Amino acid sequence: MKNGKIGWGIIGCGNISGYHARGVAANPGLAEIVAFCDIEEQKAQKLCKEYNVKQYYKDFNEMLKNKDIDAVSVCTPSGLHMEVTLAAAKAKKHILCEKPLDVTLDKIDRMIEAARKADVRFGGETLILNIPGVMLTTKVPVGERPGSWMGAGL
Repeated sequence: MKNGKIGWGIIGCGNISGYHARGVAANPGLAEIVAFCDIEEQKAQKLCKEYNVKQYYKDFNEMLKNKDIDAVSVCTPSGLHMEVTLAAAKAKKHILCEKPLDVTLDKIDRMIEAARKADVRFGGETLILNIPGVMLTTKVPVGERPGSWMGAGL
């Protein structure tokens, strides 16, 4: 952590990455976006400009070497989450993975095991929290940080 904030990297800069970026940006006292990564350089550059972020990468393995990054959002296309998650866990980065975690249970089991072995937090995002009935049962208590209950660890 730098300045008491979680340094966040976002891997994959397609449409869904904007939701992750807005979530981090909405919590300036807790986290800051350190870098974006996408194989299509212009997508990462566009988000850097939008969120006033100075670093971007084309290779997530290079991004994961950045010591200022504590956690990553995995926003790559479905079926490509495992490779990124395994690398992030190996690099000792906490992981928030877009849905679906991956496309087979075998891959998901490998992801969970990698996070456990690396002693990092691993969480998945799901749209079910947007269903009104579910929202009522999962509402963040007043005064608590959203990050304190999300991805509580394995």
